[in-house]
Amino acid sequence: RTQALRATRIEQSELWSNELDRRNHAMFSAGRPLVDEGGAFIAVGAAHLIGDTGLVEQFRRAGYVVTPVR
Repeated sequence: RTQALRATRIEQSELWSNELDRRNHAMFSAGRPLVDEGGAFIAVGAAHLIGDTGLVEQFRRAGYVVTPVR
């Protein structure tokens, strides 16, 4: 039973990661034209900001300057 629970948790973690990556890509694709128009402010949950597939990194790789709001 313990192994089954671990496997389920790993599968859930992978599903969550895949879904987060998919949503990050969709948000980047939708947000990029808004940023290109100028004056855009994009607010998202913290999970969408971090990692190689997060929005911050995606915008930076695309040549944008990303700065935090303080």
